[in-house]
Amino acid sequence: MKKCLSSPGSRSEMTLGGLALRLVMVSFLALACVACQSKALPLELMGPKTQGPGFELAQSLYDAGRNIKSLAARGSATYVAANGGRHHFQFEAVTLKPDNFSLVVFGPAGNPAFRLVLASQEVNLLDYGQKTLFTGPRDQLEMENLPWPLTPEELASVMSGALAFSPEQVEITRLGSDQKPRWELQVWSPLTQNPLRLAIDQSPNESREPILRRLNTVAQSGEPLDVAYNEIKLVKRRDKEAEVSFPHHVLAKIGGGRGQRSLEIRYSEVVLGADLPPGVFVLATPPGFAQQWL
Repeated sequence: MKKCLSSPGSRSEMTLGGLALRLVMVSFLALACVACQSKALPLELMGPKTQGPGFELAQSLYDAGRNIKSLAARGSATYVAANGGRHHFQFEAVTLKPDNFSLVVFGPAGNPAFRLVLASQEVNLLDYGQKTLFTGPRDQLEMENLPWPLTPEELASVMSGALAFSPEQVEITRLGSDQKPRWELQVWSPLTQNPLRLAIDQSPNESREPILRRLNTVAQSGEPLDVAYNEIKLVKRRDKEAEVSFPHHVLAKIGGGRGQRSLEIRYSEVVLGADLPPGVFVLATPPGFAQQWL
C-alpha cells in the first residue's frame, strides 16, 4: 500500500509537512546547481539555432551543476493557494549524487514534522505526528498529487535557477550590452510542449557566468508559469577553489486570475561540494516509534 501524503485541509502538522515534502522533495532530487561559463554573445539577433553562442549559453545553463557531487541547503518557503490560504514552513535538505537525499520539514513551532531519507532504491519517511517510520521501495512514495501540477524538471528549474531542460533550439530575442548585460532567449526542448523564455544576466566577476534572472513559459499542465530569481550570492565550493552564483530568493507563480498560486523560497544557507558522512542518509527507528512497510 502506497503512503499518500496529506493534502491541504488536513490537520496543521500533516498539512505543512505533506505540502513541504511534495513541493521541496521532487525539486531537490532534480536540483541542478548554478555553475557555468559562457562565451560573449554576438552583436546580432538570430533565428532558432541548434548551435552558436545562444545555444551554448542555454546549454551551459542546462549543464550547470553536473560536476557538483553534493548540495546542502537550509531555508524557508511560503506557499499561497488559490483561495488565499498560506502555508509557511522551514526545511533542511541534503543531496549526494547519484541517488542519496535527506529532507527535514519543520512545523510552526520549529519542531520536526517529517524526515525523509532516500538511499539507493529505498525510502524512509519518519512521521513525527504519527510516531511512525514508513519504509519501502522508493517508487512507493506517491508524489503525483502536487498542489502545483509541475513536472520534476519544471520544479527543479523553479528552485535552482538552472535550466533543467536539454535545449534543442535556441533563439536570441533581445541583445544585451556592456552597460545593460541582460539577454533574452527563447528555448525549445524535447521535454517541453512550449518554448521557455529566459532573461539572463552575466556575473560581474571574472567568470562572466550566465545568471538566470527570469523564466516564463506555459507549463506542461497548460498554465502559465513565471519565476523570478533574486538575491544572487556567490557560494564557495568545498571541493575546489571556485565560487558559484546561486539564487537565495525565488518567487514563482503558476496559473492566472483567481486560480493563481505562488511559492516563495528563501535560502538562508547553501553548501556545495562538501564531503558528507554516510550517516547522513541512515534513518533508524526512534524509541517509541512504530515501523510500517509501504
